[in-house]
Amino acid sequence: MSLNIPDNLPILSGGKQQPGSGKVCFEQAINWLVSDRLDLGDETDHPECVQPVLNALAIYVNDKISDKNRHKMWPFALRQIGTSKPEMEPQLSVDLAKFATKYAAKYAIESAAKYAAKYAKYAKYAIEYAEYAAKYTEYAAKFAAESAAKFAAESTAEYAAKYAAESTAEYAAKYAIESAIESAKYAAYVIKSANRLGLLDQDSLDDALLEILGAFHDEYERLTGHVPQSCDISRIARLGELVGFVQ
Repeated sequence: MSLNIPDNLPILSGGKQQPGSGKVCFEQAINWLVSDRLDLGDETDHPECVQPVLNALAIYVNDKISDKNRHKMWPFALRQIGTSKPEMEPQLSVDLAKFATKYAAKYAIESAAKYAAKYAKYAKYAIEYAEYAAKYTEYAAKFAAESAAKFAAESTAEYAAKYAAESTAEYAAKYAIESAIESAKYAAYVIKSANRLGLLDQDSLDDALLEILGAFHDEYERLTGHVPQSCDISRIARLGELVGFVQ
């Protein structure tokens, strides 16, 4: 995939930054690129244009990757813009959670045998959260139907049935997405654990974190058919003027 990324990139910082600090993390930078603001105000690290699981995973990678390699996340900024698809949720997040379990399990299996139990533990968490996500998705449909019928039977108010259907579905969908997010984060944590156990040096960890971020974007694009759109590259240069450039 060919994306128009300039050579001289703005500096990204670990962790969400405060207004007026002259710094931005990866997701704050995305929000800055798609907004009409040309200052560094209270930029959110949860831009509405980014799919929730991809957002959470990118935040995790941004916070764990080294300062010297964080700029390598920039190509993913353009891939994340426009990935939010509410009409496909929560099933889209559930599908990404399922992918997380496969990725975590694969990484655990490929790791040194003597650490298998520790890796399996975190892979297990990823699997559990994926199961929760699927369960809540089922509840979204089941609760909506049952509650709508119950309210319709007990009340003559038409809005009561409508509210029951919408609120219970929304509640279940919310937890489905949150569980999917945790599944993805545990998949990434499997990789981070390799670094903590001395199996990966920092550069190797950085490469592995970028690899999982790329794998999730590949899977997202496979599931949705999403094609990254170009954005105003001049805004990247403008952001660099505010926060400094990578040398």
